Amino acid sequence: MKYVSFMFYLLLSHVTLAANHQVIVHENRFSPEVVNVQSGDTVQWVVTAGNHQISANANNQAVAFTSPMLTPNSQFSFIVEGSGGEIYYQSTADPNMQGAIVVAAEANDFVIDERINANYFNPDTPGQGMLFEYVPSSQLLIAYWFTYNQAGDSQQWFIATGNPMGNRATLTVAEPMGGKLNDPQTIHVATWGELTLVFDNCYQATAYYNASAEKHAGEFSLERLYLAQSCEPEHLP
Repeated sequence: MKYVSFMFYLLLSHVTLAANHQVIVHENRFSPEVVNVQSGDTVQWVVTAGNHQISANANNQAVAFTSPMLTPNSQFSFIVEGSGGEIYYQSTADPNMQGAIVVAAEANDFVIDERINANYFNPDTPGQGMLFEYVPSSQLLIAYWFTYNQAGDSQQWFIATGNPMGNRATLTVAEPMGGKLNDPQTIHVATWGELTLVFDNCYQATAYYNASAEKHAGEFSLERLYLAQSCEPEHLP
């Protein structure tokens, strides 16, 4: 009997139970706007106000869905399949009402640590990239993101912070504003959105962003600016 119980325990220890994630649909926003899921999980939208039809366009997850028209107290569920990407969706009632489902990548042994402390660039867009700084004492990852605004008429830079888990990190993105060159005046820092980073290794990563302040989302690749022997675990201090 003990042998049977032990074997049953071993079987259970290798089973990954699917989880349910609930998104509350308000009059003009989703809460939360970003949910992190595993393949096989279910996302359920529950409407509290307004009439909404929730739809997602096909993207790197190769999925597309459209809910029926949802009224207050109604709900819609979607089972996530695939791994390593994001599913962006919106309400047809308001094109600025957007959300994202971040789907975890397949198991990866890489762990975010000091090896990623370097400059990374977006190979598809000139003059844009990130500088990463991992602080071991607090297990904090800081990302300095240098890019341009959507209109393309000015530069835009952000500071993102958060605690990584394994090879991925979900960071809160803030935008400093109101400063002047060599001027001590106080700047204003506003929350811009959320950034999820998934590292394949210390040379390559994928960034997924959801700009809640500007109502848009997307993703892009990152590559390390230079090769470094310190990328290998045995060279860590």
